[in-house]
Amino acid sequence: MGFVKTTLELLVAQIATAGEVVANKITSWSAVASDTKYPSESLIKGSFATTAETTAGTNASKLVTANGLAHSDFGKREFQIKVLDDTTLLTTGDGKVIFCVPLELNGYNLVGAQAFVSTVSSSGLPNIQIRNVTDSIDMLTVPITINVSGYTSYTATTPPTIDTTHDDVATGDLIAVDIDTAGTGAKGLGVILNFQLP
Repeated sequence: MGFVKTTLELLVAQIATAGEVVANKITSWSAVASDTKYPSESLIKGSFATTAETTAGTNASKLVTANGLAHSDFGKREFQIKVLDDTTLLTTGDGKVIFCVPLELNGYNLVGAQAFVSTVSSSGLPNIQIRNVTDSIDMLTVPITINVSGYTSYTATTPPTIDTTHDDVATGDLIAVDIDTAGTGAKGLGVILNFQLP
């Protein structure tokens, strides 16, 4: 019983018996497809988008790899968690909310952490820590802060810093949001957490 050979198999067989036909090797993609041409190694390697190019999404002539997609912005998983409702005053304390890491985030790393309030602090900076309860470790070396009269940490004078030695999560890990400093009059806390494969 026979089988139909693919174009690639035919090209490989041709090169094996007759040697490489340089005229058939292409170093740039043409507008018209051909079954008799084959790309050079440099053309193939140069055809894959970098992580930055995948995120930008502006190059229509490059291919995306699974690894490139996972490490681009499209590979991030974002969670917004409302810690306190809009009328509740921020007070210091651990475990203001605790959530469980789902199966889909197993092996992911925390790559972004921000926070917001519904009513601003009139004095003192709200200071928020993300803690892995299961591993008994803080996940930020510099906690999230929100400036006086500021609604979000995106404009904070000191941005948060993730502890890259304690940023990984596993299925079933319990993650807590701790308020280390409440500020004055701030209400309605929420956090925004981003996770991505290492």
